Amino acid sequence: MKKPPKVDAQALFLRVMAGLGAYRDGVVLVGGFARDLYRNMDGFADLALRPPATNDIDFAVNDPLQIFGDRHLHDILLQAGLQYRAQIGLDHRTLGGVYFPAELTNPRPTDPHVEFVTPLRGPDRDRNAQPQRDDLFAFTLRFIDLLLDDPASVADPILGRVRIPHPLAYVVQKTRIRTKRQEERKAAKDQADAFFVIVSLQSIWDDWRARWDQIAQHQEQGAWLRETQRLWTDIYRSPTSPGAREVASAYPEYSPDIVCRIMAEFQETFLRR
Repeated sequence: MKKPPKVDAQALFLRVMAGLGAYRDGVVLVGGFARDLYRNMDGFADLALRPPATNDIDFAVNDPLQIFGDRHLHDILLQAGLQYRAQIGLDHRTLGGVYFPAELTNPRPTDPHVEFVTPLRGPDRDRNAQPQRDDLFAFTLRFIDLLLDDPASVADPILGRVRIPHPLAYVVQKTRIRTKRQEERKAAKDQADAFFVIVSLQSIWDDWRARWDQIAQHQEQGAWLRETQRLWTDIYRSPTSPGAREVASAYPEYSPDIVCRIMAEFQETFLRR
């Protein structure tokens, strides 16, 4: 029996980015692939860290998503060599759409893929969104607003210009989703990703104060920020706390006590005035 082709997540990412065209102005790259592009920000220090790999290529979009150019995003992705698979919930509703490489005959959830997320409005429950027409489904998730507000634009030598979340919004969202991600066994990777951004961009922490104040002044997002502070205090309280151990496990270069010290200094940046 012929073995199914193997698709590298990085190769798929390059394929998707090359095909987005005008939609680069309509999407914000989030998740692990966004984490790696913070290398292109002024002030980034290459500490030779090796963050956890990911097969998920995630984009945040507004709902509705305007049409860029003369084609819908769904059609752009199909032309770029992807296939669409709907993810169906227990009530048989479509929760979101997943795009796999077209060459995979029977793609598995663990295969490299593309997903879209958009802010969840109203009560916490599984629901879908259709940012464009009937063929672009996005997963609705809480706290995505943080990633879409005031995104950064970086110039990557291979990819060109890419929009990614403001680094502070990225690390706040990664922590605020902790409870849900613990259920999915992905919370440790989230903290490793957040710490990578925090420690690598330590030289520009002071520049993030304006974004911190902007979040704090927003009624709903300010509450999210206060809960994030509480979580940071809890999971980085001591070297035996879960966040310190998760980060140290991902990056052996940093002992749990050093992780705690860095996180304390990071929080102090926004508390002192």
